[in-house]
Order: sequence, then C-alpha cells, then structure tokens
Amino acid sequence: MRRNKLIATFFCLLMIGFFSYCQKREVDYVNYDATEKKEREENKNSDISEIFMSDNGTSYVEINAEIIKKTEILPVVTLSPAPFSKEDIQTFSDRIFDSGSLEGETEYVYETTKYEKMLDQNDPLTGRPMFKMIEYETGTCNLQGSIDGKKEYELSFYQYEDYTRMIFTAPDVQDFYTGMDVGNERQNICKYSKDEAVILATDFLKKLGIEGFEPVRVLYATQNKENEENVDVNMPNAYYIAFGRSINGADILYSTEYFLLNEIGFRDEAEEIEQEACHEWISMYINNDGVVKMTYQAPEKINEIITSEAVLLPFESILDRAEEYFRESYLNVNDEFTLTIQEIELGLTEAIGEDGSVMLVPAWGFYSVDDISPEYSRTCLLMINAIDGSRIYY
Repeated sequence: MRRNKLIATFFCLLMIGFFSYCQKREVDYVNYDATEKKEREENKNSDISEIFMSDNGTSYVEINAEIIKKTEILPVVTLSPAPFSKEDIQTFSDRIFDSGSLEGETEYVYETTKYEKMLDQNDPLTGRPMFKMIEYETGTCNLQGSIDGKKEYELSFYQYEDYTRMIFTAPDVQDFYTGMDVGNERQNICKYSKDEAVILATDFLKKLGIEGFEPVRVLYATQNKENEENVDVNMPNAYYIAFGRSINGADILYSTEYFLLNEIGFRDEAEEIEQEACHEWISMYINNDGVVKMTYQAPEKINEIITSEAVLLPFESILDRAEEYFRESYLNVNDEFTLTIQEIELGLTEAIGEDGSVMLVPAWGFYSVDDISPEYSRTCLLMINAIDGSRIYY
C-alpha cells in the first residue's frame, strides 16, 4: 500500500510537469557561445528568498532556500553504457564471496520478453491511442555464496534491452521502507551512526573495485520483517545510501525520479516507460548486519571530457528561467497549493547531446518540502541546465 502511495505521489509530480512539456533544446556543448566567465563567489553557500504566484493568486512557489555549491568548477562529459559482462560477473562474485563457495553459472540465461508500447499517435479512425508490440531478449544470472562462512548470500545480474542491473542481498533480508531524512527527530535504532554506515557502504564499493562514486543521499530506512502493513516508520532501524558518479568533486544531483525508477523498481512494473529513463545509480541498505542489499543500475563509462570547467550562466538568469518553468508546470492550474523550495543545489545530471549521446552536464536542482510528498522531505521539482538555462527532464 505504501509502495502504491509512493508511486502515485511520483505520478502527481510527473504529470503536472508532463502536460506542460515542451521539446528539449539540444545544446552544442563544444561550440557553445559563452564568452564571459563570472567571478567566483567567495561565499559558497548563501540564502535566497523569492515568491512566484499564479495569475489567479491561488497557488504559489515560495523559495526560501539555501544555495548549495560543493564546487563551481563543473565538467561536461559524454557517457556510454558499460553493461555487466560475463567477466564482470566473475570478478564481482570473486570479490564478494568466500573462495570456493560460489554456486551457479557466471553467465546469462536468456528469454524473450514482450510488452505493448504506446505510440505518440492515435488511430485515425477510432481516435484511440495506438500501441506497438515490443520484443527483446532479457538475460538473468543468479548466484549464491558465503561471506565469512555465512551462507545464502545472493548476487543477481539482469540484462535488459538497453541496460543491466546487479543486485546483492544478504540472507533473510526483507523489504525496506525508506523515507525519512537523517537528522529527523525520530531516532534510528541501528547500531551504526550515519557516518559509520557511509563508511561501511563506501568500503563495500572499494571491495568491489568500483571507483568514482560519492554518497549523494542518506535516508533512514525501516526493514519490513513481516509485511508492508506492519512497517513502523517511527522506528527506523537501517540506512538507505545512494551513490552517484563524481568527477573532480562535482557530484550527481539526487532526484526523486532517480530513486523511483531505479531503487523501487518502478521500471520493472511499467515496461511501457522508455528504457532510456534508467540512469546509472548505486544504492545500499545498511542495518545491524552491515551491507545487506546493494543495487547497481545501468552502469556507464566516461567516453570524453568535453570541458573540465564549463562556463555557467549567472544565477540571476537561472532564477528567471526557474520562474518561467514553474509557471509552465505548476502555476498554470486552478488548484490552491504552495510549494516551498528549501534547497537549490548545483551539481551534475544527465542530458542528451545533439548527436543523441548521453552526457553529464552542470545543472541546478530545486528541492521542495511540501504536502504532496511528506515522506520525502527533499523532492526535486525542477532541474535546469546551468550552461544554457534549458529545462532538463530527468
């Protein structure tokens, strides 16, 4: 029930923006005409207050936010998929499991998957949406082994049409409910502190030989020992830690959509969503037993660093664009509500280049606390390209 509620929450935010969707403006990042670099602000974090009101005066976007800039020297890089190969499967299993304990074959077993994809056109006779049957092969590899003599750890790999996924789970691990920020007044009864949990997660990545990622989100989590109806979210006993790619101190911006598509598995439940919606993402759950679950979704590799220091628009121009986009997506309805932006963060996010390539580009994320999504006190409502001010539909 909570899962359904969360997915419904996601759709509320997504559909508001979708109905005002306009085509992405592609940017030539190599020849982008920017000639003047603004002087760096000495104070990396500052505050800003703005209010945007709908024309009928019934809804507001209130910005009372801290500006977060871990660094202002941000690159532009191109990425390409780096799917888990048979060699990767063998390497990860060797690094995770005790020597000689591996059970299962380190290769994919394939089967054909079909689903109906809704097309961007209607039947000229009936006016109804048109669908096309999509067929592709999916591969699965399921392994088991022991860690420090404890058996029944699982390591699974999934190969879809356009991406792969790895999931590691400890024995008897049930579902987790995730949704409270660390620092929430509720106390986490996990024996590890936040900092200790982050160290455990980071060390696990090092053990696997995965480099270039930094923790971008830490949430309280509650392990469900029976069923979802009985989860007591007031007694968190674990941590959810999300990792994003980091380049020269510039980190991926966390967004709710990343979390929904990649961690909860919403992508698996709605095959009609485009495969390209899946971003590279690593997440872990830490409880009293240490790392008990890890998901590594859609691995990628850096192809080219187009620039190591992109020229960014002045922040005042970003605010002007933000008002425009908020009016398009949120302030053009008759509902009465107020969205409160509490943090505006500069970092990296994925975008599409003119040639269709996937890129990491500097972006501003606008984060809200609001009644739409009370479980997630940091919800990204808007992402703006920091170079040209275009909207990024992440």
